[in-house]
Formats: sequence, C-alpha cells, structure tokens
Amino acid sequence: MSEIIQDFKQDYGRKKKIKEIYHLSEEPFYVDSGAGGVVYGAYMKKADEKVTTIEKKAIKIVPGIAIKVLKDITENELEQKYKEIETTIEENDIQVKREISNWQMASNCEHILPLDDNIQVIKWKYNEYIGIDYALPMPFASCLTKIIDKYKKDNCTLNETEDKIIQIGIDLCKALEELENLPTPICHRDIKPANIYYLNEKYCLGDFGISIETGKTQRTGTGTEAYRSPEQAKHVPQSERDHRQDIYSLGLVLYELADKHRIADYENDLSMRRPLPHLTNQYSRGLDQIIHRATQYYVNARFQHAFEFRESLEKLQADRTFKLYDEEEEERYRTKDPEYIDSPYAEIEIVFSPETLWNAGAFWYEKSKEEGNRFLELKIDEKIMPLAAEKNQDSYRFPVNVYKEEDIEHSKIELSQIISKIEEIDDMYLIGEGGIGKTTALYSVMENTYKKDALYSEDKEKVVIPIFIELSKAPIQYVKAYDSFSSTFIRRYIYCITEMRRKKLGTAEQEKLMHDVMERDEISELEQIDSLLMKENSKAHYLLLLDGLNEVSRKQFEPDAQGNSGSAAEMISYEIQKLQTYKNVTVVITSRADETFYFGENITKYHLMGLEEDTIKEYLENHNISAKNMEGNKRLKETLKVPLFLKLYSKLSSVEKISTPGEILYAFFNERTHEYSVRLRLKEIEAEQQQFKAPYMVNFITEKMQLFIIDFLIPEIGWYMEKNELYTIDKETIKCIIEPVLKGTQDIDICGKYGRAFFKEYHNGEDGSINTQTYAEQLLKLNSHGDYVDDIIDHCVYSLGIFYVNNQEYGFIHQHIRDYFAALKIVTDIRLANSILQVDKTAAINRICELNNNLLSVSVVRFMSDLSITVSTKSKYDFYTNALNIYRNSFEKNNGIGVKNIIEILYKAKGNLSDMDFSNIDLRNCQLYGIHLERSIFTNSNLSKNTLFFKGHNGEFYRAGFAPDGKHIFSIGFDQTLSIWNTHAMTEEFVLSLQGQEDLIDAKYSVSGHLFFIISCIQGKVKSYVIYVYDSRTMKCIKQKKFLSVTHNRELFNSVEISPDDKYLIVGDIFNAISAYPLYENEEKKKIVLGSLFSAVTNHDKCPQIVADPQKKYLVVVFPYDANVVFFSTDTLKEKFKISIPDVKYCEYINHLFFSPSGQYLAICVFDTIHILDVDKKTILRSRTWDSEKCKLKRQECKFIIYHSEICMLLKYETKDEKYSSYNVILWSFFLNTDILKLKGDSYREIYDCFEDIILFRSFNGIQLANINKKNNKFLFEEKLYGSPNVQNAIYN
Repeated sequence: MSEIIQDFKQDYGRKKKIKEIYHLSEEPFYVDSGAGGVVYGAYMKKADEKVTTIEKKAIKIVPGIAIKVLKDITENELEQKYKEIETTIEENDIQVKREISNWQMASNCEHILPLDDNIQVIKWKYNEYIGIDYALPMPFASCLTKIIDKYKKDNCTLNETEDKIIQIGIDLCKALEELENLPTPICHRDIKPANIYYLNEKYCLGDFGISIETGKTQRTGTGTEAYRSPEQAKHVPQSERDHRQDIYSLGLVLYELADKHRIADYENDLSMRRPLPHLTNQYSRGLDQIIHRATQYYVNARFQHAFEFRESLEKLQADRTFKLYDEEEEERYRTKDPEYIDSPYAEIEIVFSPETLWNAGAFWYEKSKEEGNRFLELKIDEKIMPLAAEKNQDSYRFPVNVYKEEDIEHSKIELSQIISKIEEIDDMYLIGEGGIGKTTALYSVMENTYKKDALYSEDKEKVVIPIFIELSKAPIQYVKAYDSFSSTFIRRYIYCITEMRRKKLGTAEQEKLMHDVMERDEISELEQIDSLLMKENSKAHYLLLLDGLNEVSRKQFEPDAQGNSGSAAEMISYEIQKLQTYKNVTVVITSRADETFYFGENITKYHLMGLEEDTIKEYLENHNISAKNMEGNKRLKETLKVPLFLKLYSKLSSVEKISTPGEILYAFFNERTHEYSVRLRLKEIEAEQQQFKAPYMVNFITEKMQLFIIDFLIPEIGWYMEKNELYTIDKETIKCIIEPVLKGTQDIDICGKYGRAFFKEYHNGEDGSINTQTYAEQLLKLNSHGDYVDDIIDHCVYSLGIFYVNNQEYGFIHQHIRDYFAALKIVTDIRLANSILQVDKTAAINRICELNNNLLSVSVVRFMSDLSITVSTKSKYDFYTNALNIYRNSFEKNNGIGVKNIIEILYKAKGNLSDMDFSNIDLRNCQLYGIHLERSIFTNSNLSKNTLFFKGHNGEFYRAGFAPDGKHIFSIGFDQTLSIWNTHAMTEEFVLSLQGQEDLIDAKYSVSGHLFFIISCIQGKVKSYVIYVYDSRTMKCIKQKKFLSVTHNRELFNSVEISPDDKYLIVGDIFNAISAYPLYENEEKKKIVLGSLFSAVTNHDKCPQIVADPQKKYLVVVFPYDANVVFFSTDTLKEKFKISIPDVKYCEYINHLFFSPSGQYLAICVFDTIHILDVDKKTILRSRTWDSEKCKLKRQECKFIIYHSEICMLLKYETKDEKYSSYNVILWSFFLNTDILKLKGDSYREIYDCFEDIILFRSFNGIQLANINKKNNKFLFEEKLYGSPNVQNAIYN
C-alpha cells in the first residue's frame, strides 16, 4: 500500500469531518501547513461539573496513509479499503504512530506543549483518493516565528532584550532535559521558531512530527534544512545522532533571535564548517560564547547535555560578565583546532599517494569478484539460469579485432595485443555494440594487474595503476558532483573507492558513501587527487578505465542563473578532456557509439569489428553445432559476430530459423525456463552457499513461481529501467514496479479477469481455478527475509543470474538483456490486448497504455521486430498487423503514439510497408516519407500533411546548418518553416512556423551551442527585421529585437552574432555602428565601435560583418570597403588587434568570413580570392585567387572540413565556357597549397555546412549527409512525394 503525497492546502473535506467529530458549532479555520501536516484553529466546548466554557484550540491533522481507488467504488469496498489502511498503520512503524506516541510520552513535562487526550481518526475521500488522518488537539499558543517575522521584514535586530533571549534558552533547555530524562529518551530533531510556543507564561516545545527514540536508526536529511545539525544532514555514525543535535538547533534559534539576519542566510557557511559571526556589542560576550559552543560543528565540542547549556545561561542571567573561556580558548574553538577537539566525528585527513590509489584499484577488483557482481567472470552465458548438468567451464578466449577509424583497410589488429602491454597503452576510445567485448577488455587489464594479491612496488621505471570507473554510476540528477556545470564525478569516484577500502564498509554503507560523496559541497581530498594525477617526475602513472560513456544520461539540466546548462554526459566528457591534460593520466573510454564529444587529436579511436567468420565456425564446431545455418544468412552472420550472442546461440538445443539477437534471447529463455529445474540445482546451490555464504532462496520458489517471475516481473522491471534510461535501481523501486503486477485486480491486469483467463500455461485443470493470481499470491507470501521482494530479487541475482547487485543497487547482467525484457513486456501487453479486443475494445487499449504513452527506443523496436516470428501464428508479421486492429476507429491523441510504435516495428521487421491495411487508423503521428507503400490501403485513415511528406517543410528549403557539437541540424524552407533535427536519429525535434507577414531569412547557433537566433523580415509600409534569440535546449524565446530597414538591410544576417559568452546580441547597422544588446536583464546595452568615416559615408547597402571565435577569445568584425579584420576581446568588447588584407581595392570589400571549428584559422573571401588567417600568429597563412573571367567562387558554400585528421578547405566554384557552366567541388589543403580531392560537383547542388568530416548538402534527390572520409552518404530526407491513388480516400487534418 503506497502513500500519496498530499497537498495540505487542499481541504479534502477535513474541516467538515473535524466539525462533526468534535461537535463544533462552526467549521475550524486554517492556521498553517507544512510537510508534516496542517493545523486548524477551533473553538471547542469544555464541560466540568458546574459550567461549560469555550476554549480556543489548535488541531493538527497528521497524515496516515492515502491511496488511490476507483471512482465508482462501492460503500462496502470503501469500508474494506479503510480497514486495510488501518491494519497497515497498526502493523507498521510509520511516522504518525511515532509522533503520537512520543508526544503523549512527553506531554506531562512542564516545558512541552501538552497534547489533549481526545485524539480522533479522520476518514476522508476526495475524488479518486481516500485516506486516514489523525486529529491531534492541543492548546492554541503563539510561536516564535511571529516574533522573528515581525522584525526580520524590517531588516533590524529584535527589540527583545538579552534577558528575553536567555529566558527562552533556559526554558527550552529544560524541555530538552525533560526529553533526555524520559524512561525512553527522545530526540526532537526539528527545533525551530515555528515549534517553540509561549503558553502559561513560559516557553515550551511542540510538534513531535519527526521525533525519534534515542538509539533508533535515523535517516539522513531529516529536519528543517536551515536549523538541522550537521549529523542530520550528512552520513555519520548512528552513535553521534542523539540529543546533542537538538542542542545545536536550539543554539541556532537563539543566534537568530539576537541577529538581524535569518539563520538560513548562514546555511552555506555552516555547511562549510565556518563559525557564525560574533554577535554585535548589544549582547554580552558570554551569550556569544554560549551560543557558539552550542553550535559547534563537531558533536564532542558542544555542550554534551542540555543541563550544561541551561546552567551556563543561568550563570549569565545572574552575572552578565560571565564567560565560558578566555579569548585564546575561544579562538581555538572558533577555528576548530584538531588538537583541542577530540571528536570521532572529525574526519581523518588522508594523505594520498600512488600506493593509496593502487590499493583502491585492488579493492575494487576484489569486490568485483563477489557473488552477484556484474563483473564476476563476465561469463553471462554461464551465469544466466545455469543448468546443473553443465559442469564444463567455457574458457574460450575470443580474438576480438579492432581497426582505427581513419584506416579501416590496414589497421586491423587484435585488441588483446594493444592492452596486454599496459605500460604502452595510450589514450584510447573503444567503440562497439553491446556484448562485443569492450568491458571484458578493460576488466582483463584489472585482472592482469591485481590478480594473486599483487602489491604496489616502485621497482619498475614506470608503475601503471589501473582504476576502473563505472560511468553508469554517474548520477542522472543534478548533484554537487556537477556543481557550476563542471563535473568532478570521476575524481569523486576514485575518492569513494579509497574511502570504501579505508573504512572497510559493508555493501549498504558503500551505497550511502557514494551518495554522500556525490552530494557533498566540498571534498578537500580532490585537490590531493588532482595533485597526484598531475605530479611531474613520478614513477606512478594512472590508467583510468572509463567504461560505458553511452550509459551516462543525456538529459539536459535546468540552466543556472548564469545560463549555464548541459547534461551529465557533456560535463563528464569535459572532465575527461581535463584529465587528458594531466601528466600522469591515460584514459581508455568505451562506448556503444561514436559520441560527438571531442577528446583531442591524440586519442586513438578503435572500432571493435566483432568476430571473424572462421572464429565463429570454429567455436560452433567445438560446441557440436553445425555452421551450415550461416550459409546465405547475412543476419545470422552479423548477429554471431557479437560474442554474447554466439555463446547463447551455442547453448540452444535447436537453432533452426534463428537469426537475430531477439530470436536468440527468446529461444534461450524459453528453453531454459522449461529445462531449468529448481530441484536439479538444490545440491549445487547448497555447495555455493557454503562457498560464498550467499543468501540463495531458490528452495522457496516453485517452478511455476519462477516462470511468473520471468514472464511478468522481470519484463516489468526491464521496461521501467529502459524507458527511464536507468542501469541500476534499488529494492524500493523494484517493489513499486512489481507490486501492481502481483496485487493488481483490475480486469486487464495479469492477475485480473482477462489475465487469469488468457495465460493458460498457468492453469492447472480445465476450470482455471489455479491461474496467474495463484502464483502471484504465493510470491507475496515469501518472507524468509521479512519481505517477499528480497526473496524475488535474490532469486534473480543468485539463482537466475539475470540481475547483479552492487552497493544495494540492482541491474541487468547486460544492457541487451534489459532491453530484451523491456520488449517482452510490451509484447505481453499486446498479446493480452489482442485477446480481449473482441470483448472490450476500451480495455484492450488501456492494457497497452505504455505503448500509447511512450515512444519506443531503437533497441526495444529492434528486439520486438526480432520477436515477430516467435509470437506470430499465421504469417511472419501477423502479430503486429493484428495489433493495428486495436487502433482502428480510435482517434484519441495518445493512441497515435501507439500506432507509430507498431508501424516502426513492422517497418523494422519487413523493410517496407507494402500491402498494409491502414484503413480507419490515425496516422497523424507517423512519418512515412521515403517508405515503399505499394498496394497499401488508406481508406478513412487520418493523415496530416507530415505523414507522407517531409515533416515540417512543404517543399524545398534554402538554408541549413549544424549545431557546434554536431548533434542537431536546423533547416529553413521556402514555406517559412524552421525545423531542428536530431542528427543521430535523423528525426525532427522542433518545428517553428512564423505567422502573418514575417519571412524567415536565416538562422544560426551561438558558438557555445546553447543559444540559437532567427532573423525574419516583416513586409509592410516600412520594412523591418526581427531577431529572435532562443535557448537551444528548450527552444524558448529569451530575447526579441526589432530593427527598421532605414538602419538595416537584408544582409543583416552577416551583421548579427551572439557574443562568445552568450551575454549579448551583437548587431551592426549600415552606419557601421555595432551595438551589444544584453540577453539578460542584469546587463547593460553597450556601443562597441563605430567604423571608419570613409566606409560609413560610402556605404549605402552594406553592414559590418561579425563572427564569433569558437575559442571564445574574440569577436571579429570587418567593415564595408575596409581592408582590416578587427579582433575584439570577448571579455571587454575592446579592440585587441587588426590583421590587414592586402590588395583590397577601392570599392571592394570582404564578402564573407568564417572560423575553423577550433578557432585557430579564419577564412576571408574577397570576391574571387580566399585568404586563410592564422589567428594565433596574427598572419595570413595562405591565399588563393581564381581568374574571375573563367571562374566564380561560391563564397557562401566554402567550408572548413577535416580530411584524414587534417583541417582542409572545401571549395566550390563555377566554371563557364561558351555554351555551358559547371560546378566544381574540391578539397584544398591550404597547408600544402594543393588540391587533394575532387568531388562530383553536379551532385552538390548547394553546400550548406560541414561538421568535422561530414558535408550537409542538397543533391538532386534531397538533403544528404556525406562522410568524406568513409565515403558514404545518407539522406536527411528524400523529396519523392507519395501522391499515389491509394491515399486518395484518406482524410487530411
């Protein structure tokens, strides 16, 4: 039963209930609310023997449990639900029970706000939610918050005297003494002004919402953030979480009463262990010292008991000259001199050395060999559902070959040869699909270094220390490890391993440490780690094995106040680049795909080729499997190149008609489910228990229960992790995922009416009395650990081998396995939906809600298309074509996403969509351009203009370009539509159409890629231009600026730029004035420069040309009819230097200028001459001129490009003879001053942009991307229009 977070400002009918329960004459009034509940005020009758009086009371409503129910629930069902909630509350140690119990225990204390005996239970229902709350009546008393609010808003000190502050402190110390002296001592844990009340002429303590008995385990992060103690905020030993945390919080309250600022203003200083400032001279030195002693960071440096605190205040109350200690002692307290403070909480300073990191690497390796760890031998085929009959250990080592990216033909080499000589490894980037051997290669480096308990030694001239970094553990949310959008994750990870080894932490403690380290504000030891990695003349060299860059989150974080943003993947890639500059560091990175991140020219990219055909055949023959199935089966050959799939394939008893990864996994799990006998493995498991002392629970799980886990629970977990891009999750998350499957009773649930009937393999007998629900209930009764979830997880880890465990986080043994089970979940949903379609179409659609609400990833689509054979009955694809029937005549918005997913799977499986029946289906979310649709039926199908044609553009477009990181492309069409494309997926992510009379002229990214601007022209009596600036990550407009045609013209695009620091919009006008318009309110407009008088007078139609430096050093400007290229500083917007261009004649001008991606070179076009400037050397490196009578240089289509690691210039020019003209495209090495490659010019109708070695251009067939090194092309879109007769009966919306 899950709790639902309540909005306490919503009434949920509580007021009416309170009025009824307490027999009030009028409804209670709202007073306050917080995370722990809501407080109402009420006038209640009090009757004694003689008279009835009215008392003003406060009633705190504390939430018990709230759940979601069906809207049409019956009264009987409602009462049953309430009973279930009451039972759950009674049987579990939930917060409301602790609050009532602790408050009642303390109510008789003199300085505790008393709790009335008349506590009532409130049952409520609001829409589809019901719940049980508790009403806690108490005296109505004012709290200290009102006093503080009264004066803080005026920014002045309190008018309260020191006497009042001392009295408040004494009274509250007495309250803490009373709590400390109870038979079962209580820690309040939430002392703050809002919980301190004035009642019966004394101050008392109230609200025990998060109180806890001293000695009980306390969670980190409890308490109000501004007032909580360091022990509450950080992971520390439980022995230090006692009454002394209340002493600290009370000290902060007293300081706030005496100071003119709120205590929250000092929160950062306190977390950095800086002492509070001295109180003003208005207060005695004694009060200052007492408060500072109470608020010491370390628990052993504070008052150890509340009575010590109180006695000090009483002495000061009697004598204002009283001091705790002299000035020297005070200074030592305030600076926290370690010799003066004997505190177990004080952190031991670690001295990092090469041996420290060696031992950390060895520790990681030893931990990786523990049972249940994903690295245990990396023999996935032997770990998943091992059969007792399998005694032989497959020790076959596959020779995995790699090739260098720039030389495929001649660079093939066995990977083991590269990594075997650890001292010779250089920066490497290993790229290959999952299961091909990347992680195995890195792990072998660890194994070869640390096996046989190898010790650190400096006997060698060079000592290489490998450290394995699991990049999949990088937090997906914004944490301190990404502070200021600069990652320290890798170095924090290294620090974590050293701490785990030093403290000898258990599994649970390791998880807490990892979380704490990633969230901690400052870690001084990181400086030591940096120093160690950079140290010169050191024998030690650190080999950072960075595994799984593709597993780091790409989700963009919200921008900070300065506009900085980025994803975890981007920030960690920048950290890797920084580590590459360290003297003693070598990095080896692995990833599934060649990421767009740049790791310098000195890193070697190796692509894993997969296994050779001879190797595959040899392995199959050794396992008595015929290799004949490979003959003529290209798909099978490609699949078996991956060692993971080859190993699983070799385990199959039948390999007929199996070719793809999905088919292999389906067959493997299907065979193992039937062959894998729990009974056969019992003896083996007992032996393993003795060897590893692992908590196997197999003997409690029957074969059908195991089948239920594999069929329903593991797929549900796989789907949740895949759609959320997670690689590990904790136990509580797993419970939340599988509990609805096990307990679901709706008709469409696995254990509901339709599920019980459909899954006949779970029936025992024709009546179906034993079914899926039977085995779900048996799983729920597992309790060897006290919780059924533990037993199920242990079974998946230690028996099935499908999961691994690391630091209390669970993940699939391989990402392919996760994605396969995710696909299986959706397949199961479709199977069940198809079975109930004829009975209840609405129910069928509801069953596939996950398919309707989520676009499937490429990996899941691939596995689902692979499974088309295994789940189909009549023909190869009938399962998914039948699934389309679910959506016929159903045109709700979300259903269109489901249709898109089904069509993606069909296209992946078939390769075309010919002979399909799309009648009466909503296809508005689908993009079918470029796909063969012959003989397909579209009668009454719902189409949009984007379904069959290029989405976003109704025709050709005239402008396109890359983002600086190459991840996106923008395009502008003649239909005045702008689109943003994902380069990798080749799909649109954003479409913009301007309204009215606006015409799009051009667009461009800032050099950071974080901003994007568009220029439009508004036709009217007075023509004007508008510049829109967008945040490229959200595509929200952050700035709009309008200019009239009297000061600007259509060439405005060349005169607009965003400053390299993303602070200003830089615009030039026809008067040669250049202005900087702030993009954010805290910046002022600046006039940068006014061009020469001559150029301003002679210029009637030209504006200055402006371009930003990718290195973010300069803003470069050229003025019309001026031969100087002027470089302005990015920081000051002041001129730094000029470079003069020779032979710029009168009335000539610089036509075009653009930077190379690195910013080192600047190209300048002056009619038919191009100059290459070396910016660092401030000189012209090379010039080239064409005969203008014979050739015409296409200046806008000249681009920098990388060819075989050399920066070159892609040039396009037009040649003419007497009859014809033709286009030429050449690759010019301006270093060698020679043409090194000639392209077919007519194919490149228009060159838009280049990124690294890729050309974005228009051909006769559409928009294409060409890789000039790999010599391959792919279409962004083809311009074939499908106007065939078979779509004439469709409906366009």
